[in-house]
Amino acid sequence: MNLTELCGSGCGTRYEKEYQNKFRDCITFYFDGKVLFERFCYGEGACRVFSVWGVADHSGTITYKQPFSNGVDASALPHQITSWNGHILLFDHQRFCWQPIRELTYDSQNGYSPIRLLLRRLCKR
Repeated sequence: MNLTELCGSGCGTRYEKEYQNKFRDCITFYFDGKVLFERFCYGEGACRVFSVWGVADHSGTITYKQPFSNGVDASALPHQITSWNGHILLFDHQRFCWQPIRELTYDSQNGYSPIRLLLRRLCKR
């Protein structure tokens, strides 16, 4: 699996799991192999329920940083990319599709500032 294609041309790509009843699950793959899983609730009081950082390897396996904080539903975390057709992701042989919702040019909130990305490009030359 080529993780650089999965991340896109910027700092990363955010994918969203197809609609389920209570939660909106998103996973972001970054150029350096880091992965951010976030769960949000729907409705009037919509907010982030929890987030967990992990690392992806070239086989598509995601290892999450542990121990988890209180409130993290470990059963919600995807662990292995089992299918990717260049657009849609499938995890853990489940039927739920994950579609790309946004390619990120930078993500300052999570440590991927424009300056960090510029330094990365300069160091690659």
